[in-house]
Amino acid sequence: MSNCQEEGLFCLYKWYVPLPRRAKNIIIKILLRGAVMHFLPCFQTNAGGDYIYAHRRGRKAPEWGLEDKNMNNEMNNDEAVSPVIATILMVAITVVLAGVLYVWASDLANSNQQDSPDLYQYRASNHNDNPSAATDDALMVLEFMQAPADLNWANIDIQITGADGVPHTCKTDGSTDCTITQYGSDDTFWEKSEVLHISENGEDLCNGGSCTFDMKISDTRTGTTLTGTPSVIVD
Repeated sequence: MSNCQEEGLFCLYKWYVPLPRRAKNIIIKILLRGAVMHFLPCFQTNAGGDYIYAHRRGRKAPEWGLEDKNMNNEMNNDEAVSPVIATILMVAITVVLAGVLYVWASDLANSNQQDSPDLYQYRASNHNDNPSAATDDALMVLEFMQAPADLNWANIDIQITGADGVPHTCKTDGSTDCTITQYGSDDTFWEKSEVLHISENGEDLCNGGSCTFDMKISDTRTGTTLTGTPSVIVD
């Protein structure tokens, strides 16, 4: 015979089998000696040894036969929703990362493009003043023909070399024998639309007549020479 002891959603089913007197001692001895210890959760005898019973734990039978079906449906729905949510999250994360990488790469490309010396081109021409034996003659005019952005003077080196082969470095602060006069709005930068004048500063670099100066403008960060007018005739 069997019965059901309710435990929440589960039943503990037991089957009782009457034992002959001779079998009582045999089964009890086997159980006590541990010969079938791994069956103890399933097979046990009562205290008097009159019965041996087997039991198992099973799901409680629903009253109308609907609970199990609903529970299975809920479990299936939960199992189906989890992969969908994971997929949506993965797609969202991928889109966000792609956007961040695109913005970062674009900013990096624009920064490199603006700072690249190869993208700058300048033009040097003779100043309309006539050179003399004085030491403050205006020699030439400089301007950008192409410039994606302003250049910081801290990164620019301008040199002119006359017939004697001696290079003269031109600076905006008046600390050398070749000075640069700015006509822009920001003294820190050579602005892309700014015109510069190069003049003597305490030394007669061209003492009259006609003088030829080789030009060299370079980016001090990379040592790259900017493209522009190779030489200027000052007269």
